[in-house]
Amino acid sequence: MSYFETLTDAAFAVFKAKGIASPSDLIIPRAERDAAPLCVSGFNAPASDFVAVTPGAATQVITVKAPFKAAYHVNDPPYRIEATSNSGFPVSIYPLTFKTCSVGLADGVVTWRRPGYCAFTLAVAGDADHFAYGPIEYGTTVLASGAPDPAPPRLGGVYPPSASGPQSYLRFVNAGAAGTVTVTLTDAATGQPVVTWTSPSIPAFAAPQYSISTLESAAPAGFARPAMYGLKVEPTTTLTGFLQHVLYHPRDGTLTNVSTCDSGVTTGGRYIGNMHSSSLGSFGYPSSLVLHNVSGIGGLYEFLETYDAGTGASLGDYYQGPIQMNGSASISATQLEAGARFAAGGRLHYAVYLSSYYYGFPQHLVTNQKSGTIVDMSAVCALDGKSKSAAANTLYAGALYSGSQGASLSFLRFYNAGTVAVTLYDPGTGQNLGTWTSPSISPNVEQQYDLGSIENAIGLVKRPSYEFSIAGSIDGYFQHVLFRPVNGTLTNLSTCQNAVAADPRTLIGVHSSLLGAADFPSTIIVNNTDGVAAKITLGIYDARDGVKLGSYVTDTIAAGGQARIEVSSMEAAAHITPNAQYHYVIKAEIAGAGFLQHLVNNQKVGIVTDMTTVCLL
Repeated sequence: MSYFETLTDAAFAVFKAKGIASPSDLIIPRAERDAAPLCVSGFNAPASDFVAVTPGAATQVITVKAPFKAAYHVNDPPYRIEATSNSGFPVSIYPLTFKTCSVGLADGVVTWRRPGYCAFTLAVAGDADHFAYGPIEYGTTVLASGAPDPAPPRLGGVYPPSASGPQSYLRFVNAGAAGTVTVTLTDAATGQPVVTWTSPSIPAFAAPQYSISTLESAAPAGFARPAMYGLKVEPTTTLTGFLQHVLYHPRDGTLTNVSTCDSGVTTGGRYIGNMHSSSLGSFGYPSSLVLHNVSGIGGLYEFLETYDAGTGASLGDYYQGPIQMNGSASISATQLEAGARFAAGGRLHYAVYLSSYYYGFPQHLVTNQKSGTIVDMSAVCALDGKSKSAAANTLYAGALYSGSQGASLSFLRFYNAGTVAVTLYDPGTGQNLGTWTSPSISPNVEQQYDLGSIENAIGLVKRPSYEFSIAGSIDGYFQHVLFRPVNGTLTNLSTCQNAVAADPRTLIGVHSSLLGAADFPSTIIVNNTDGVAAKITLGIYDARDGVKLGSYVTDTIAAGGQARIEVSSMEAAAHITPNAQYHYVIKAEIAGAGFLQHLVNNQKVGIVTDMTTVCLL
């Protein structure tokens, strides 16, 4: 409905005085608006041309008494949210992370349930004299009982510059005021620091990228470059935002996201750093943003504010819509540039901010055209180590690909005990196409299902792709793996709303040597972030039934160091010969600080994929 359809004669009088004969002269039909939505970034018209449509309406503000601390522990006393509005209207509270914390709708009492991110929204309704306010998201980190407060993250497996092998690049996404990042590169074998580097000041909305050779420029003359680095973010970092670790393989021209760290694995939420411009896309790395509408409201529009990733300079706004409830919209860099009316020029990267974040969540996909792989670039590490990931009763995830279109096929992996119900939606219309319920999954078991089997079980007319949600009783993990039969590649597309994480001690879907022999070998990186050298025991479990097959004990890993282990070597040391066992669950079974990382080498095309990240159930 147009606003002008609701005008009373008295309200229309001010328009009539400006020469408008009828309210219908001001109404643009819905079809015309959808075909060519108006995007406005400013007006040059005189103030006398404007009409105040809500004269005298007041803006409301919500005040929270005694705001959240940075972190709480599971055994801490409950916390009561005391929120008021300046109008005196009641403030409504809505919980977002039901499994991490419970929030009383009537009394606002928060009870800490399990480690993760606790989030809720506050909103206040409006009336004829007051604008509504919100919903605005608030949140805090919940830690295990006795756990230390979050610290800046550490990365494992940072590759030095190389003429032919893979090499690492670091991206820093600014989600606040200007600041700097200080990092230390360590020798992965010894754990000893090699070089400490501080970035230039990074402006608001910027997301610059730095090569490892740039960091090495701060090293003393004659330094010895190790075979592999580790990396830690120093507490002197003042930038509020995220770190992304990108791996580039110049020999094969492939680009992947390997952003696994010991703490703070998450997504940037409404901040997308380093979307590739059409200029970079023309080199074989086109980006697309997929906007998922999980708000419960149909026909939503989304504003995307675009910035130069190098400088933070505003480039323009893009207006996308309508996106149907449980539907999605895909936006290429070319569409973004055309809609926001600017040219890529010499820019390679954009930072994109979604101004209506609570309507859904974005996913950033890059196609490596040289290898034919699709890479999810959504996962990042929070610079302060505080992940915003949490499990919810219903998990909303990104796009699934059906084998009906031939090029790609999605596989769904579920870990731990219970059943799950997967509902598929048409991405264009949001139509509910049906629900599939899994068999019961036993404790410590990982089960994998191909999307084709789920489609057949539902009995639907197959689409090329789907939106989907997951509900169920599992207290564990979900992982979305994309297989491209046209070129034999395997990648991790596990982006879900507010739920992307990594378990530092448990890896699922680790390939046995049977899959390794089929050109998909798994490598485990064991990172010892403790203050003392140690041998780490890794338990090897059959993913099908949770039975422990044996253990592998690493050599002594230096404090701050790491060990890289091929799964075939683990099998040999543990005297395991796989028999139709394609997947293992690997667990670190020793006390102490550290984390695991799982990399798969797609040997057919020379691309290294990080298979560590999962979505929390």
